[in-house]
Amino acid sequence: MGYGVGVSLDLPSPLALLGEVAVRRADFVLLMTVPMGRGGQEYSPKANSRIAEFSKRFPEVPIWVDGGLKADNILAARDAGASGFVVGSFITDSRNPLEALKRLREILD
Repeated sequence: MGYGVGVSLDLPSPLALLGEVAVRRADFVLLMTVPMGRGGQEYSPKANSRIAEFSKRFPEVPIWVDGGLKADNILAARDAGASGFVVGSFITDSRNPLEALKRLREILD
C-alpha cells in the first residue's frame, strides 16, 4: 500500500494561505467544507465555490473534501472539482452504515 502527503486548509482560512510550492509538492489537498472541530456540521454553502476556485488554479492537484458530506451534496462537491471524500456522520449515524456507503458510491458512479 502506498502513501501520500497532503496539505489541509480549514474552511475560514483563505485559499491564498496555501503556498504554491507546498501545493504543487503535495500529493493532494484536503479542503475542509465545515469549520474544523466537531462532527455532524452542515456542509457550507461556500464550499463548492472554494473547491472550484482551487481546482481552476491547480487542476493537477487532487482535491479531497471533508465535512458535512451526504447524499444530497456529494455530487455537487465532485462536480466542483473534488475527487476524494471524507465522510463521517452520514455513514456513522446511519442505521445501516454499509448501505449509506453504497448509496454514496452509487451517486458518484
